[in-house]
Amino acid sequence: MTNCKRSLPVLREITRKKNWTPWQMRYTKIFTKNDEILDTAMAVYLPGPSTFTGEDTAEMYVHGSRAVADALAERLAGFEGVRQATRGEFTKRAFFNGKMDFHEVHGLRNLIYSETQRQRQMSYDQMRGGAEARRIRDLLQDAVMRTFVLMDFGEHVSSSIEDLRVRIIPILEEVIRLENRAKGAEIVHRGLRAVILGRPNTGKSSLMNALAQRDVAIVSERAGTTRDTIEIRLNIGGVPMSLTDTAGIHETADSLEKEGIDRAKRKILDADVVIAVVDARDAEEGVKSILEELEELTELSLPVIIVRNKSDLTENTTFAEVESTSRLDVVDSVATCALSHEGVRSLMVSLERLVENLCPDDGGPCLTDTLLLSEAREELENALSVQDSALLCDHLQRALDIFGQMAGSTVNEQILDDLFKQFCIGK
Repeated sequence: MTNCKRSLPVLREITRKKNWTPWQMRYTKIFTKNDEILDTAMAVYLPGPSTFTGEDTAEMYVHGSRAVADALAERLAGFEGVRQATRGEFTKRAFFNGKMDFHEVHGLRNLIYSETQRQRQMSYDQMRGGAEARRIRDLLQDAVMRTFVLMDFGEHVSSSIEDLRVRIIPILEEVIRLENRAKGAEIVHRGLRAVILGRPNTGKSSLMNALAQRDVAIVSERAGTTRDTIEIRLNIGGVPMSLTDTAGIHETADSLEKEGIDRAKRKILDADVVIAVVDARDAEEGVKSILEELEELTELSLPVIIVRNKSDLTENTTFAEVESTSRLDVVDSVATCALSHEGVRSLMVSLERLVENLCPDDGGPCLTDTLLLSEAREELENALSVQDSALLCDHLQRALDIFGQMAGSTVNEQILDDLFKQFCIGK
């Protein structure tokens, strides 16, 4: 693919064909500088501005061997003003030529790296985010205008500050929805980080193997077999999840075991969810102990799924309900026998339910900047809490400025450079 005013002259030269009808694909030979056949290809000339970048473009679909690609690249490099595109250059040109907004660029980047169908769909939802930002901006602009009217001509108009609040409430609800969706989108594209945690010999590695549906961790009756972290990738409800098996948490003088336990604790700090595994024969004391350990390791409301493993070895199938705390959100509790895979499906269902809660998907457009959405939400909440119309107008104006930034086509140059570097070469 070539993209510039030189596209048509270069295409004519390497194919030895002078007449190219725009938008018409044709079969042709490609020649070297010495008139030898380099390859046969399908080629098309696409004049701007109705192209991806808005510029003249020539596309050649050659055979995909390394030898052909290298020979064609060398042939094209021999023309003055022709060079290999940098990472994301075509998309960058499309952005600066007004063919794409920032949300479309961001969504396209995520689409390129999509692994699951949910990531693919979320990427397209993000590409529609610009229109949604402009819609909210227009609603805020109308609210600001009405506030100015109330401030300047209050005694001559029938509207009141309560009427303005009635207009602001649905806008705030929309912003909250968009903020939650944006946070979920981050998780969808980044993936969930889950950690299996528990005392030694509670069956953590067996559970890991059952979830992976293959032997990825060494299993032994000897406590402390797992001394380092083991990580696998799972697909949970269309969201990639990295699942880490860790060394059993316990006091030890063994330096290798101690290092494994320290690594396990560090993994918890980055986790989105902890799967706390206890021996069903000592479930109540085990749950209490592991939750106390987690309380010391986290400061946030960390989702926890309690797994009472080895349930086949106990006759007591009824367990006390586990209460959440200020730091730990116990989202579910399941009984399993990892060796026979009994109850493992219930654990998968719990993880899928957690994904749905963390990553709400209403099928609508999705914005990407959670920080700006959070700031806009706070301004609207403040606007609803004040009684003075001037203060209300000030908060609305700040929210409007934020959405004006999200809706605009101009973005900080450094942000763009960092984004385009994540694209593949040529795209």
